[in-house]
Amino acid sequence: MKKSLVLLLIAVVAAGAFAQSFDFSGQIFGNAILGAGTNGKDANGDSIDPTAGGTMGRIRFNANAVDKDGIFGAWARFQSGWSLNTSKLGDPAGALFTFDGQGGAVAMYGYAFWKPVEMFRLQVGVNPSGEFSDTCVADWDFYDLAGDVGVVQENWLFENAFYAGFSSPGSLITLTPAEAVEINIAVPFEDMNGSLASDVYKNTNARIAYTIDGVGKVAVTYAGGSADTINYDDSGSVVTGSNGGTFFGYFNYDSIDNLNLELGVGYQLAVTDNTILNKDQKYTSPVSVGLGVTYDVNEQFGFKVRVMGQFGQKFSPVTGDDQNGPTVVVADILPYYAISDTFKFYLSAGINFTKPDSDKVTVFNSLGSSDNIIGWHVNPYVSKAIGDGAFIAGVRIDSDGLNYKNGTAVIKDGDKVINWSIPIAVSYSF
Repeated sequence: MKKSLVLLLIAVVAAGAFAQSFDFSGQIFGNAILGAGTNGKDANGDSIDPTAGGTMGRIRFNANAVDKDGIFGAWARFQSGWSLNTSKLGDPAGALFTFDGQGGAVAMYGYAFWKPVEMFRLQVGVNPSGEFSDTCVADWDFYDLAGDVGVVQENWLFENAFYAGFSSPGSLITLTPAEAVEINIAVPFEDMNGSLASDVYKNTNARIAYTIDGVGKVAVTYAGGSADTINYDDSGSVVTGSNGGTFFGYFNYDSIDNLNLELGVGYQLAVTDNTILNKDQKYTSPVSVGLGVTYDVNEQFGFKVRVMGQFGQKFSPVTGDDQNGPTVVVADILPYYAISDTFKFYLSAGINFTKPDSDKVTVFNSLGSSDNIIGWHVNPYVSKAIGDGAFIAGVRIDSDGLNYKNGTAVIKDGDKVINWSIPIAVSYSF
């Protein structure tokens, strides 16, 4: 695969000399944590000293070439760098920085396409950012560059309600039988179970979208799965039932100037696993319902809001009663104010509310507590843009809402842990 992508990158660059359209772009950024700390204690009950660090977050180059008739084209990406491990911000016991695991020391991606007629397009390759995703507010777009560089901590949970696009190596077909209708079919090259045809085609992603003139867009997507497997983490808790196939519904309303509203629903089909005692156990994923809104009140002030609820999660073990998962509500708000044409202030704030189903110890409730858990964050930051460059800096304060005693989560006799960090980043695109 890597050899093929290297050849594709060379082909794209070489094709530039003969193509009607050839573009080359890139992005480089570095990020740092000026300080990160917590009021939590280590296993011995001692205070944890603050930490600091820095890294080269991303080195990325993109090349794009299209022939004069737009029938053939190719795109390639070369990427390397280290990434902020934002899940560890304010947790000095963990690594603040991790090596970019998308492709090792150097990650390379690319695809080629053929569009013989206006209604048909075939693409072969991979775009890690995802093709034909259904979200323009609630996912990556919520924080944009600030999330990439680690000044804010992106919350990818919203991809449970909004289809994030097809990002695996594969073949993609786009059909446009009418101006308002788009049909997408994506088949992966292979999946985790090998290359059996039955497994490959079970992982097919299929989407149909319809643009309603003067209103917005609706879309329905099925993201396939090939194997019913119930996964556990190290503590025995259920993480997910994987590869069961997921349905997504989407509606986007954009007919009012400066307002964009989107609704998303996601549900992964229940999976059954009989690997334990040759008896069936069943995992039912929660239904995820999400809302995203962005509104520019005027040229200076605007805000973004995203909310998602999850409910209906259930696990039926080999023996014993069914176990119900919690009700979860996640919400973020991001007001922003343009102090000048190049200088903006943002205030990111959010909560993660979890209501356990009962006070029993289950795969969803390892502590056996019925107390509601309210995690939260406050993360003001500023962005200074100069041409194609940007300086972004902020302060993050957060808590996961659990009680801790000497670094271990407990039901009682513990304290809430508050973490803080001061992230900064410099980015340049060309």
